[in-house]
Amino acid sequence: MICDHNLHASLVEGALRSPARTVRFRHNDLDHFERCLENCPPDEKIFIVSEGVFSMEGDIADLRGIMKLAKPYGARVYVDEAHGIGVLGATGAGAAEHLGVLDDVDIVMGTFSKSLASVGGFIAAERSVVDYLKHTARPFVFSASLPAASVGAVAAALQVMKKEPERREHLLRIANMLRNELHSRGFSVLPGETPIVPVVIREELDLCRLCKKLLEEGIYINPVLRPAAAQNLLRISCTAAHTEKHVERLVATLQRVSRDLDIEL
Repeated sequence: MICDHNLHASLVEGALRSPARTVRFRHNDLDHFERCLENCPPDEKIFIVSEGVFSMEGDIADLRGIMKLAKPYGARVYVDEAHGIGVLGATGAGAAEHLGVLDDVDIVMGTFSKSLASVGGFIAAERSVVDYLKHTARPFVFSASLPAASVGAVAAALQVMKKEPERREHLLRIANMLRNELHSRGFSVLPGETPIVPVVIREELDLCRLCKKLLEEGIYINPVLRPAAAQNLLRISCTAAHTEKHVERLVATLQRVSRDLDIEL
């Protein structure tokens, strides 16, 4: 099993509990990824795991490069689209669709708890893989079925996703606006094109103070502290309900509060 170093903790736990030998390549580093492939014994089956959109940093995996390098080895590729579904791609199918490699990915995993606003999740793969998981994946076999109301909410959200693509377009535009506004005011913003907009805050205490003060101002933003990410991050999540006025208020408040708290940017 070859995994990106920045995989979500749930995927890391799954890999560690697997009987497969697990190797992690440096985040989005295709040269290191290729060396990991080359070091696999010729008779070893290879399973590659990556997120489509990385949950903490908000960047997109180089799935085109991964697919190209994986093909000669006959490796199977698993993509976690938890943060890509409903956001990226012509139909909202995620990062793999956005990059034009959806048909080449062997297994797509998604959750209902992000853009689909419910609970639960899914695996999309060829029938033999789905049947195998239905009968051998213990977390699935020994879990209760999803409540009908939750499934109904997912079905309704999928219809909105299908019929109202302008929501995705607006979301990506708002996120890009926020990223540019923060960057122009001197904030250290990680590069990306998704609704996850992370701002680097050097000191943990400063990050916690900043989040507390923002909450007092009526703005909730999730702090991400090491080791959950390589850097301490003010992880801003945009939604399709946010407007340009929301962005303007957030940027102005963040700038003022950072200055009041004497936080080094």
